[in-house]
Amino acid sequence: MSRYRRGFVTSVLFPCPTPSYNINSFPGELIWVPKGPLIGDDASTVPDGCDSVPCLLLPYESARFLIVFFHSNAEDLGRCRWFCQFLREQFQCHVLAVEYPGYGVCMGTATREGIVGNAHAALHFVTQVLRLPLEQIKIFGRSIGTGPALHLAAKFKVAGLVLVTPFLSVRTLFKDRVGPLSHFVDEWFQNDEHMRNVQSPTMIIHGRGDRIIPWKHSEELYKLCTTRKLFISPKGMEHNANLTTNIAFLTMPMFRFFSLPDYSFDELKVPAWAFDKRRSPYYVRPAIEVQSGATVLTTTPNGSPGINLPQPDEDEDPVDPTLDIHRLHRELTEELKGRARSAIGDQPVIDYESITVLSNPVVLHSYMATKQRYDFHGGGLADRRGAISDKSVLVEQPEILYL
Repeated sequence: MSRYRRGFVTSVLFPCPTPSYNINSFPGELIWVPKGPLIGDDASTVPDGCDSVPCLLLPYESARFLIVFFHSNAEDLGRCRWFCQFLREQFQCHVLAVEYPGYGVCMGTATREGIVGNAHAALHFVTQVLRLPLEQIKIFGRSIGTGPALHLAAKFKVAGLVLVTPFLSVRTLFKDRVGPLSHFVDEWFQNDEHMRNVQSPTMIIHGRGDRIIPWKHSEELYKLCTTRKLFISPKGMEHNANLTTNIAFLTMPMFRFFSLPDYSFDELKVPAWAFDKRRSPYYVRPAIEVQSGATVLTTTPNGSPGINLPQPDEDEDPVDPTLDIHRLHRELTEELKGRARSAIGDQPVIDYESITVLSNPVVLHSYMATKQRYDFHGGGLADRRGAISDKSVLVEQPEILYL
């Protein structure tokens, strides 16, 4: 019975969408974080057979802080990459997004132990491999990602914690839907208990238009938080609202509450083995093939097995040099017929325009080099058809509680 309950919770909390990327996606950004301990004097060697967690690492030059990001249950690393890029560029910090088991190219099934294990592996990689202290790490979780985010923040005092549409607990979340039947649901993340142990500055964002997780969950978590905190509750914001559409939702609070951006002169050094996709269970070693235009026998003349080698080129037919001289004389005679006589001692006049081959043809492109132009009358960028591309959007300002 417990196995069926666990499977039901897994299907609801972690539906595992179709992967939006593979092990060849995002070169230079997709890394493989080891789940086991590293070996060597400097703890920089990955042992053979060590399981790995696919993560997305977006470094920013001279950044001081790194954000460990846990995405929602309806997306994977490929679908949340645009938001991670926004965090990097907007707040000028490194970003490390962690994948869940069963999502993307991460093997396994989504369980509480697997998700928490991936979260610990990512934080261990940041502190032990990238050599960043806890005071330079911020944890960011959205929706179901607030579970592993709060789990880490309750154990480690980091530079900051950001929670977007969090929940009190899994059972409380189900209680809002099924009532007393929620007692049969296994508890995965007790965010209310973890919040009491958080010592890091905490910012909570939850819209009052959320119909999936009521904003009252965040209000209760805000009351349980005993450290420096900030609660942002826009009236019209829904559960899956785009946080980048209004700077009052995320951008300005992050700047003011966490004093971002900040810089460091220490370069972020990522080991080469972190980018080795051969450590993924999805990696398939390519077959070695030898291609040749000629047919090669697989056995030697005596019938024994041999090595397949490309055949040499065939010998060219011998050429009689006297034939070329006579042919060239005839062609030159025909070429000079009807041409103007040249002066004595000069070379024959040759019409090069009639025999020159155009080696670099001119190509007329059908598109414009400048794809956008500025509209001085409308005050914004206009596309080729003259339509203004940027529009002013009036969004209601949220209510912000400071403490």
